[in-house]
Amino acid sequence: MKLDKDRTKNRRRGEKKVKIKKCIFLFCSLLCIFLFSGCWDKQEIKHSAIVLGTAYDWLEDGSYLLTVEVVDAMGEEGGNVSSAVISGAGHSLTEAMTDLSRRMNRPFDWSHNNVMIIGRDLAEHGIANFLNLLSKQYPMRPRVYVVMSEGRGEDILKGKIGIEKMTSAGIAQMIQVQGKKSGHASKIFLVANFLEDCLNSSIVPVIPVMAVEEGQVLLRPYWAVIEDDAFYGFLTEEETKGAFWLRNLYAGEAMNIEDDFGNLYGLEVQSSKSRWQWEHGVDGRLQIQVSFVVESIVKEMNVIGNQNGQEMDVARLEQKQQEQILKEVQAVWRKNLHMEKDFTGLEQEIYRKDYPYWQQIQNTVQQVFADASLQIEIHNTILYTGNKE
Repeated sequence: MKLDKDRTKNRRRGEKKVKIKKCIFLFCSLLCIFLFSGCWDKQEIKHSAIVLGTAYDWLEDGSYLLTVEVVDAMGEEGGNVSSAVISGAGHSLTEAMTDLSRRMNRPFDWSHNNVMIIGRDLAEHGIANFLNLLSKQYPMRPRVYVVMSEGRGEDILKGKIGIEKMTSAGIAQMIQVQGKKSGHASKIFLVANFLEDCLNSSIVPVIPVMAVEEGQVLLRPYWAVIEDDAFYGFLTEEETKGAFWLRNLYAGEAMNIEDDFGNLYGLEVQSSKSRWQWEHGVDGRLQIQVSFVVESIVKEMNVIGNQNGQEMDVARLEQKQQEQILKEVQAVWRKNLHMEKDFTGLEQEIYRKDYPYWQQIQNTVQQVFADASLQIEIHNTILYTGNKE
């Protein structure tokens, strides 16, 4: 009997402890709800100037020009959303930001910033350190696209893109469309990737280029080269295309091929894959082979004159495409050797796949590339589903 009473008492004590713990947990939960919920420092979005894009320029007097495209979150009557382009200047980023703030009657919201445009003068003055400083001082989204303007970055934000009401949104959409086509292209536009390339001594940082013609914003078919933290020059269109082939960025791009009769065919590259291989020759020279597998379709054809019913020779067209790809790849390889930097990504491939060998050549890698033999193989197919008429 005594043993049963002790068991009953212990059970009741245990039940009492459980109830006390539940009460404490419930009390703490209620306390957290009252203490940690709500927005005590809230700022209504309709009272903010939402920044969609920014442009940075370097002025002749040594000051910064900061330009933003902002959207009115309250909108206009009828649901139309309006945007405005506003600029501020100063001898430092902080001073330029202060000057910009004086021109607005609302605080800035940077969380929707899509694009960052670097003016050419600022790029010539120094770009990587500027972006590094900017990322530390001001909030930046992970997927902010960065481009360089042929002129002032301010002019890009003041330009138009088709029927887009807001230029910054149009630029971001343009980049995203190109990225979806190739699966890779949009990566080279990201600020984070660009800064990573700037910190990597084996890679030449490149940045896409935009310009304004007759009020319309255009994405140029070539890249700007950054050398020693400043704008160095442009890759030619041919060199840029060669880098696109080697970096697997060409899918979704267009090609124009002319046949032996002067007919012009517009191709769309459906897929493009490159593969590097290398081996150490008996003479100590590196033997490099890069192979491409390219699939394209004929999207358009412009037949000139009367070709007497001459049918399109697909095999000959494929040969013409091979010659054009070969020419573009050789052009960027020559640029590689001339600048003693890597536009092609070969050193990165060796680093990832043959690290012991990379350790041997890391201090003389460009001389090793200059002495190496390069073999290029292209396997391409062209599909034409239409008819000549």
